[in-house]
Amino acid sequence: MWPKLLLQVGELLPHIRHLVPLAQKYFDKGGDASVLTGISESIQSDLGQVKSGHASLARQVQEQNALLGSVGDDVRRLGESVATLDTRVTEIDARIRSAAVTMKTLLGVTLALLVIALGLLIFLVMK
Repeated sequence: MWPKLLLQVGELLPHIRHLVPLAQKYFDKGGDASVLTGISESIQSDLGQVKSGHASLARQVQEQNALLGSVGDDVRRLGESVATLDTRVTEIDARIRSAAVTMKTLLGVTLALLVIALGLLIFLVMK
């Protein structure tokens, strides 16, 4: 239980750190209602600045979300293009292998015909 309590107090320390100067101002000036009003106005003006900063950040986040959406669409289209190109490369590879087999077959047939023609030539010359 105590470790949890200490962790929670640790989380509150930055907030308390901001309140200490305000309390110091209050006690330095005698602690009357006008000081509290001044501090309240100061806090409200600071809150206004925080809200305007928050609105700006929210707008930037929305713009970045839109940009990320378009980047996601681009990545999806790129993936589809890569898949299409991969299919085409596979088809071209199959065609090249088929052409290589055909060339080897034609080379073998040509060599066999050349040997037969040479044999016939020798046979005719010997006769």
